[in-house]
Amino acid sequence: MTNYISTISKTLLTYWETNAIYQWLFYAGLVVIFFKSKEAHGKHALFWYPMLCYVFLICPLFYIIGRFLWEDNPTQYLCRQFSVVPIFYCIAYAGVLLIKKYSGAKKLTGVLLISFLLCVLGSGLIYKIDGYAFVKSENPYKLSTDMMKICDYMDSVDADGVPRVVTDYNLSYQIRQYDASVIDLTGYQDATHLSRSLEADTPNVAGIMELCCAEGADFVIIKNTESVRNDFAAIGHTPCFETSSYLLYECYGYEGYRITYEKHNQIVQVDYYYADGSPRLSKHGYATITYIRDIDGNPIEEHYYGEDGNPIAVDGAYGLKCVYDGPGNRLERNELDENGNVVEE
Repeated sequence: MTNYISTISKTLLTYWETNAIYQWLFYAGLVVIFFKSKEAHGKHALFWYPMLCYVFLICPLFYIIGRFLWEDNPTQYLCRQFSVVPIFYCIAYAGVLLIKKYSGAKKLTGVLLISFLLCVLGSGLIYKIDGYAFVKSENPYKLSTDMMKICDYMDSVDADGVPRVVTDYNLSYQIRQYDASVIDLTGYQDATHLSRSLEADTPNVAGIMELCCAEGADFVIIKNTESVRNDFAAIGHTPCFETSSYLLYECYGYEGYRITYEKHNQIVQVDYYYADGSPRLSKHGYATITYIRDIDGNPIEEHYYGEDGNPIAVDGAYGLKCVYDGPGNRLERNELDENGNVVEE
C-alpha cells in the first residue's frame, strides 16, 4: 500500500506538472458547486460525475488494473485517463455560480477576475509549455510551423495530392491535425520500430529508406541534424525540402511500389518497381494494376499489366469485372481477356 500511495502521488504530480494551479482551482470549484448549485442536473454533471471519476482513478484497484493492461508504462496511460474528468468545466461553472448573484460593475469585476485566473495563472489555454517557461504559440493552430511548411510542400509536389509519409510518432499526430490528406504509414502500431527508429540519435538511414520504399512511402521526415544529413548523403540522398527542425527526403533507391489515388482518395493504380525505378513483377504476377470504381468506390473493373506496360494474364485472366449491390456486396465476378472483354464461360 505504501508503494501504491507513492506511485499514485507521483502520477498525480506528473499529470498536473506546471498547471498545478488548475488542481487547486478544480478542488475549489467542486466545493463551490456542492454548496452553491441549486440545479440538480448541474450538480450531477459537474460534481458527482467528476468526483466519481476522480475517486475511481486514484483508487488502488484502478492502478492494479493499469499495471495489468499497461505494464510497459502504467503511469503514462493512467495520466491520460484524467481526460474523462471535466476539470475546466467544473472551474468555469463554479465561477458562474460565484458571480451570478451580482450585477453591473460587480459582475463585470468578477468576470474579469475569473478570466484573469484562467488565462494567466493557468497557462495551458493560451500558451504552450516549453519546460517551465511560457512560450507563445507559433501560430493559431498551436502546431509546429516547420511541420506545416513540410505538409504544404508535399501537397504541392505530390502527383495525386495524397502524399504517403513516414515520420516519428511525435510529429505524426500533428500532421494528422493539420492535413488529413497526408497518409501516415507509421501510425501508432508502428511506434515501436519504424517510427521509433526515426527518433534515434544515430538512425539506420539505409534500413529506414529500404523499409519506406517497401511500404510505398513517397517521403520520409526526420530531424535535422548534421549526422543524419551526412548519413543520408552517404547513401546518395539529399533532402528535397528542409526547415530548421526537419529534413524531408523522397523515397527511392530500393524496391517498392507506388500508389495513385483519385480525388476521393480511392486507389486507382499501383505500380511496382525495382531499386532503379524500372517496373518489376510483384508477387501477384503483375507490375501494374489499375482500378475503375463506381460512385460508391467499389472496384467494378481491374486490369493487369506487365513490366513492358502491356496487358498480362494472372491466373488466366487479364483483369476482372464485378457488379455490386447498394450495400457494397459483390454480386458478380467476371474475368476479362486481353482486350478488356468479359470472357464467356
